[in-house]
This record gives sequence, C-alpha cells and structure tokens, in this order.
Amino acid sequence: MSHLETEPVLTDESMEWFVSKTNNAFIILDEEGIIKYINPSLLTILQSTYFNIVDNSILDIVHDEDKHKITASLFHLQQYESFTPFTSRFMCGDGTYCTLYWQSAERSEQGEIRGIALLIEKDNESKIDRDSANAWRSAFFDHTDDPALIIDIDGNIILTNKAFEKTFGWNAKGKRNKIYSIIYQTESAFIHFKNRVLQGERTVHHQIKKDGIVIPIVLTVSPIYDDSGVIYFSVITRSMKELQEERMLVEMQNKLLEEGDKLFLDITNNINEVICLYDIENGDVLYISPSIEQQLGISLDSYYKEPYSILEKLQVRDKKKLLNFFYSHSRIPKKVEFEIKDIVTGEPRWVESEVRPIVNEDGSVTRHVSISRDITELKEQKKQVRQLDNLGLIGQLAAGIAHEIRNPITSVKGFVQLLSEETEHKYNDIIMSEIDRIESIMNEFLVLAKPSKEVKLVKENINDVIKEIISFMRPEALLHNVDIITQFTEELQFVNCERKQMKQVVINLIKNAIEAMPSGGNIHVNTKAMSDGLIVIEVKDEGIGIANEKLEHVREPFYSDKETGTGLGLMISYKIIEDYNGTIKFSSKVGEGTIVRILLPSAS
Repeated sequence: MSHLETEPVLTDESMEWFVSKTNNAFIILDEEGIIKYINPSLLTILQSTYFNIVDNSILDIVHDEDKHKITASLFHLQQYESFTPFTSRFMCGDGTYCTLYWQSAERSEQGEIRGIALLIEKDNESKIDRDSANAWRSAFFDHTDDPALIIDIDGNIILTNKAFEKTFGWNAKGKRNKIYSIIYQTESAFIHFKNRVLQGERTVHHQIKKDGIVIPIVLTVSPIYDDSGVIYFSVITRSMKELQEERMLVEMQNKLLEEGDKLFLDITNNINEVICLYDIENGDVLYISPSIEQQLGISLDSYYKEPYSILEKLQVRDKKKLLNFFYSHSRIPKKVEFEIKDIVTGEPRWVESEVRPIVNEDGSVTRHVSISRDITELKEQKKQVRQLDNLGLIGQLAAGIAHEIRNPITSVKGFVQLLSEETEHKYNDIIMSEIDRIESIMNEFLVLAKPSKEVKLVKENINDVIKEIISFMRPEALLHNVDIITQFTEELQFVNCERKQMKQVVINLIKNAIEAMPSGGNIHVNTKAMSDGLIVIEVKDEGIGIANEKLEHVREPFYSDKETGTGLGLMISYKIIEDYNGTIKFSSKVGEGTIVRILLPSAS
C-alpha cells in the first residue's frame, strides 16, 4: 500500500478546527482511543514519526500512572460537555517522559475526540515561567496577611507565601508536595474540587492537616493563567473559626443596628413631635416621621412626593420665612413659629420648629434635622395665664374702686330716698334705678376681687341647676319671641360648683343669646357627659354670629360688642368657671349663630 493510500485525509471541518489551533500540539482519536491524526508539533515533542503512532492506542504511549486521566477526561468526554484541563505524561522516542498540558478537547458529531495540548515539562525540566511565578509572589503573596499558595492543574504546590508557611508549616521548596496531601485526602476529592472552581465557584469549605491536627478552613480559589495560557490556581485560606468570629461580630453589629433602627422608629412613630431630615443641597426630604399626619394633617406619601405642599396651608406672611429657615446654610440652630390651617376643621394652629444643621467633612451644612410640635394649646394656655394675671390686677383695682364708691353712693341713695318721700318728682325713680345699676356693677367688681378660696363649692346635679335656670329665663325669652329647647344627658351628672354662681354664668349666656336674635329664634341648651370625664353645658343660638376678628377678643377684660355693654358679664363668667377648674369655649359663624361650651370636671 502506497504512502498516499495509507495517510488519512482530514475532513474540511477538522481542517478548519485544526488550522485555528496550529500553535499547539493537536491529536484526533476515535471512540476507542485509537490515534487517527497527530500534527507535526506533537510528533516533534514525542520524537517519533507519523506512522509509528497513528492507528495505535494513545494509552500505549501514556505513563501508567496517568492512563486513568486520559480515560476519564478524554474517552468519557461527551458531545457538548465542558472540558476540564489536566496534565499527563507521554513516552518520547528516546525513552524519556514529557508532560503535556491538555488545554482543550471536544467530541465531534461523528464521535471523534479532538484535543489540543501544550508541552510544560521535558526530562524533569519544568517549563513553568519562573519570572511569572516571581511576579505572582511580589504582586500578591507578599502583600496579604492570609495564608496563600499557587498550585498547578494537577494539584502540585508551586508557590506558598510566608503566611502559609508560618501558619501551616508547609512550603514549596524541596520535594514537590501535592495539595491533596495537605488539604484533600484523595486525588478524586481534588479533581472534584478543581471542577467546581473551573465552573465558577470561588469559596469552598475544607479541612487542612498540620501535625496530625485537622483545622477547619475556607478556601477562596481563583484560576490564573501564565503567558502560555496554562491554568494555575491561586488559593487563599481563612480559618473557619476566625471567619465564624468575624461573622458573629458582623451579625452582632447588624443586630445592634437593627435594634437601633427599630428603637428610633419606635420613638419617632409614637411621639407627637414631627421629626424631619432635609437634604438642603437637593431640596429633598430624606425622612419624615408618621406623626406629621396627626400633627399637621398631611399624609406621608403626599409629603414625600410634594414637600412644598405644606406652603399651601401657611399664612402668606410665613411662607417666605419658612423657606429661608429650612434651607439656610447657617450652622447656628434656630427656632421659628408659623401658623397653619387645620386640614379637618380649617381652624388655625400654631407650629414651632427647631432646626439643627448637619455638617459634612468639609464643615459645610448639607442637611437639616428638624423637630416640629403643635403649640396651639401652649399658646392658648399662655394667653389664659396672661388674661388671669390681668384679671387679678383688674379685680384688685375694681375692689379698691368699689369700696371707694360704695360709701358716697350709699349716702346719695339715702338722701334720694328721703327726697322721694317729701316730693314726688318724676326723676326720683330714674335716679334710684341708676343708683341700683351702679351698685350692681360694684358688686360684680367685688366678685372679680373675691378669692376663689372664699367660695364654698358643693356637689350639684347640673341638670337640676340648668332646669331651674330655664324655668327662670323662659318668660323673658317668650317676650322676645325666643323658644328655649333643652336636651339633657340621661345619667345623673354632678359637678362641684356654687349654685348661685353657676346660675349667674348660664343666665348671662342665655341673655346674650336672646340679644343676638332680635327677630326671635331658638336657643338650644344641652348637657352631655364626655368619655374623658368632662361635663359639657352647651348654649347654642341662631343669631347674627360673631366675626373671627371679634371672637379672638371675647376673653379680654371689659370687651363687649354692645353699645351699652361693660364686658363684665363674660369676664366674671370666665373667672367663675376657671375657679371650678373648667373652661369656656366659643365657636361662631356670621349669620348662622354662636355656640358656647362650658367644660367642667365631673364630680360623679
């Protein structure tokens, strides 16, 4: 048979694949491992001829200890299966062995096995690039405190760093060690590990031996390549105990952070104050506490989306002031008060905000944290305190004036009575009427000056007191075409009061209601018990109402919107009810009428 007849011809597909790999050794095997083609590069390495090798089994030229590698990695290779690189030793023509690094292999549709290999060792002389190894050492090994080493594809330890040698007592000097003599108990375990790394896994749990002691460790393994494309593995070891301690520390810190976050949320979610964190550089709201919904009547979602929507609820005078306040770059903490409209009732409410700047590393103010609170009741209390102080001063002054006037008035009244007996002048009755009025005003002055301790409070059924008042006032109401409608709480309700004073207060309110309806109408007088332990007496008319600007002054001493009024009636009523630890509240709409509520602690 001629030379041309015996030499197999490569298919177009094989030739195309071969051409792309001509820099390396190339071989084609059939399904039984018979060599069907070998390229010139591999013939040169094996120091043999084409016809001495072709049609022979590849196992005939493989070292006995490496035949299992060829069988496992090449013979059992399936079509489209990923290939794991490995090394194997081949017998050369001069009787020595060379080591080939199998970079790639595949099985074709026809069942052929095609492989590419690279010579890495000949006559026990390693072809490893020692300069590359030194580069690995200087760039990686000597700059890490963790024990580390580099191994080849067969598990031989090529390099170890000082930390590895110090920790585990192993190094790469002298006789070459296999990594599975240190970490893995068997070669098969190492092969399994190698496949996992080549498939992309990086961290693997294993155990390492040192002087017969088994130490749990975690390996972080990454493939690296030399200039020829040969795969090596960099292995970094960490003590499992150390990692567990670090993990426990991290978990503890995370738990503390979570508890801190939960504590912060528990606080901010359950306080009345509104806490807000602003980014003044970007104009964003980073955090706002849920109490904004209760305190300012603004939903959380809407405020995050449109933080400037709050400006719509402000008085015009406060809008610019508030913007300058919150977005100022000043490093000085500040306070501001502004008026906002209640979203439910529409009534004005006062809010106080305190802003503290947060500075960055450069000392620039980038954020603000603010604490806002509703101070409507506080301002009202302060106002009441001032009014009480004024009322006390007025009472003392009134008492002094009353005492000074009483003596001459008594004398005048006596002489007028004597004069009336001697003459029947038409002005006598007028003079006596006006003197009586002066005495009545003086008595009211004395009530203002009378200390509350001198008044003896008695537990009274408030419904009985109100019924007596209605019986007394109904005739006067009928004269003005006014009907008094009552509705009392069914349960017996008691308050601590002085009966005459209580009557004086309610009668004064009913008289004011009658005067507010010159054309007649209805007056509703109700009592009811509240869940918070207060008793409410309500007097409601259908009169002309009181304008807002006037409603603000009803608590002021001597204030009256009547031409002949002195303002003493309301002023005395306020003092009496406050002596009972109660309050009087007004609400009114022009053209619809006025509602007056007396709130007293229940004595039931």
